[in-house]
Amino acid sequence: MRKAIRTRAALAEQLERMQDELDRLRSMIVDFDPSLPSDEVSPHWIRSIIKARRRREQIFSNATFADPGWDILLELYAVELEAGRVTVTQVCKVAAVAQTTALRWVGELEQAGLISRDPDTRDRRRTFLKLTPAGRDAMEQYFEVSGPPVVAV
Repeated sequence: MRKAIRTRAALAEQLERMQDELDRLRSMIVDFDPSLPSDEVSPHWIRSIIKARRRREQIFSNATFADPGWDILLELYAVELEAGRVTVTQVCKVAAVAQTTALRWVGELEQAGLISRDPDTRDRRRTFLKLTPAGRDAMEQYFEVSGPPVVAV
């Protein structure tokens, strides 16, 4: 049983490395095909920023770099670009910190007027998060002044 669990974990880790490599190769396509737009902000690109931050934390240390509030905003903006919805629990996982820490950040971002909670009408146990108009405007402004997408950490 333990061997099967280790094998699954090893396969999952290998798949994640392969996905990271695919993401890296996809980001290079623009260099080789000038007909592709190089300044497009996409959910995929935003999430690649989050993945790059996780890789950075693995190499250095979690104590060196900690910014769950920014990860939460990035994920909410990516979800919005996809016209999707995301739960509080999902956002807490993206922030890669303890749930209590992520929830504190959710509260701070909500107090700042950047995000809001939207209760699930079908399941009272779930709550969705979304950017407020002010949060969306701030994210759009950030990406406008940041210039074309580059690997950011």
